[in-house]
Amino acid sequence: VSSDDWSDEGRTEPGPWHEIVGVVRDLGTTSGYGSAGIYHPLDRQTTYPVHLAIHVRGDPASFAPRLRTVAAGVDPTLRLEAVMLLNEVINSELKFWGFWFRLTLLVSSIALLLSLAGIYAVMSFSVARRTREIGVRVALGADPRRIAAAIFRRPLTQVGLGVVAGGVLVAAIMIGPDGDALSARQVGMVVAYATLMMGVCMLACIVPTRRALRIQPTEALKADG
Repeated sequence: VSSDDWSDEGRTEPGPWHEIVGVVRDLGTTSGYGSAGIYHPLDRQTTYPVHLAIHVRGDPASFAPRLRTVAAGVDPTLRLEAVMLLNEVINSELKFWGFWFRLTLLVSSIALLLSLAGIYAVMSFSVARRTREIGVRVALGADPRRIAAAIFRRPLTQVGLGVVAGGVLVAAIMIGPDGDALSARQVGMVVAYATLMMGVCMLACIVPTRRALRIQPTEALKADG
């Protein structure tokens, strides 16, 4: 096999030929996104440091002294700097991503709290401004349940449309270009957030509406709005 088969297509001169001495199975280190490769003899003069993965049976920690003995027997100048388990190799990277995950979670929690507070403030203010309208309806003998339904209709419609639009956008982002279906956990998270927003909207509407229904119609007519 010529090394030209593994080079860029733009090359016109063939590379040197290599002799195949063996074929090994896939190691699975490229997560399915890599291409085929060739193992070349190691040049110790230009390659440093060298990382080796060794499969052992039993306790890996107890094999470390024997490994040093084997390395010294192969080459007295060969020194092992560090011996660690394979799952410990990426500990530093996992700590790094764990830090960013916690930071992202904190920022997302703050953004969620601010968004819910904003929804509550806007909806509560919108309903509170209709205190005079509520007083007039009560004075005319309207049913409190019909008044509450009329007051809730507009805020719940507005928030509901926002929840639907946001849910579609979040679903599109989660699906991504691969077109994979959403998992049950992802769907549950979207539904939980939508339910939470609707609950906050309901609470923002209930509090000022109950307050307006409890006051006397003459007092409600004096209120602003």
